[in-house]
Amino acid sequence: MSKSLVCLAVLILFLFASLFYTGTIDYRSSFSLFDSPLSKPNPCFTEESDIEPLKVYMYDLEMKYNVGFLKGSSHYNAPPVTIDTLPKWPKYTGLRKQHSVEYWMLASLLYSIDDENGRTREAVRVFDPESANVFFVPFFSSLSYNTYYRHGNDSEVKYDDQLQAELMDFLQKSEHWKRSAGRDHVIPMHHPNAFRRYREKWPHMHTWLKLLKLMTFQTHMSPAQRFFSSVGGQTEKMMEKTVSK
Repeated sequence: MSKSLVCLAVLILFLFASLFYTGTIDYRSSFSLFDSPLSKPNPCFTEESDIEPLKVYMYDLEMKYNVGFLKGSSHYNAPPVTIDTLPKWPKYTGLRKQHSVEYWMLASLLYSIDDENGRTREAVRVFDPESANVFFVPFFSSLSYNTYYRHGNDSEVKYDDQLQAELMDFLQKSEHWKRSAGRDHVIPMHHPNAFRRYREKWPHMHTWLKLLKLMTFQTHMSPAQRFFSSVGGQTEKMMEKTVSK
């Protein structure tokens, strides 16, 4: 009986420890079987060729606002990312992988691939903002929160706040933002605390992807919502096949 109680106590302690450390341990990283390679991000296509794709203008932001978080060095910065400079999604990212939707939305717009089956892309990048239906702001707000705010010291927390302030200062000076007060702008905010300094001031501009699987494409959606559904739906498939370095 005493041995049984000891075993039970050990089991309970193990389960408690597992629950406590779940946020910091990446169990899947030990099993390469779960990682299937993806040569490059796949854009979103629709079978109905007569539907005009959504035209998306993507702001050119320095890497410190997006893929710089994947470079492994603090406060990494470089000119805006291109197809040639887009880094692969790291293999071992733990729970940060759940926020990779930000990465795949950006990657989908960077790539321009003609579909051999004649399918039409649901969202295409345009370089003339006057022709855009919606504006995409490639700020990895969730990765910024996890990198600088959640696990950082006071200095790192202030840096996350600084990035948010810089971005909003830039956007508010943009004629495209002023024209709609940001209503046609999309900033992905997957983490509930991402972009925490400003998300409530402009609640219409952000997209919280908590219920990604439940999002469906509907023709009556606003341009910003439609862009999220078309790119975000494909993003989930991409997340299941994340690229390893």
